Amino acid sequence: MAEITPPTYDEVVFGDGSMAQIIKIRERKSKEGIEGCEFILNPSREIKEHFGLKSGVELHPVLGYVKKWYPKTSIIRPEAKFPTARWLITTDFEGKETSWSRKHISDTELIKDLQIENKILKMGKARTHKTLELATSQQVQFMKWATELINEARKAGGRIPTEEEIEGREQQQEETK
Repeated sequence: MAEITPPTYDEVVFGDGSMAQIIKIRERKSKEGIEGCEFILNPSREIKEHFGLKSGVELHPVLGYVKKWYPKTSIIRPEAKFPTARWLITTDFEGKETSWSRKHISDTELIKDLQIENKILKMGKARTHKTLELATSQQVQFMKWATELINEARKAGGRIPTEEEIEGREQQQEETK
């Protein structure tokens, strides 16, 4: 029986069955805060023809590579123990649904919604901290201003009456009426 030799480079198999050679992978978040991976791929001839990829437009003009980002929920990673591996991406090359991706759509949507909610909560927390910091600094400024006002009144020789004295005067005025 003949031995099966593994490929000498990593490959990605898409949900529609098409394949591409993986040149590089970087973990990145989307603008919405969704976790994923950016792949630099050398797409197969089948992918180039099916999706109409053109050199210098979608593809690098010399190397023929393309950058594509996919959410982690669409990526099935191989185990690290193999030197080369085939990654699975449940969507097609363009990130559109396939029968594989539709099987896990409820889980995928839930994870995506949770990641967006997490980003919103982090932004709210940062805004709350900033507001608290601003309020604290304004309180300190008010206290300095009030202290300066009291000191100026004392220098002018006047005395600021207490609340009890003000209430007593008001009662005396009412009694005299």
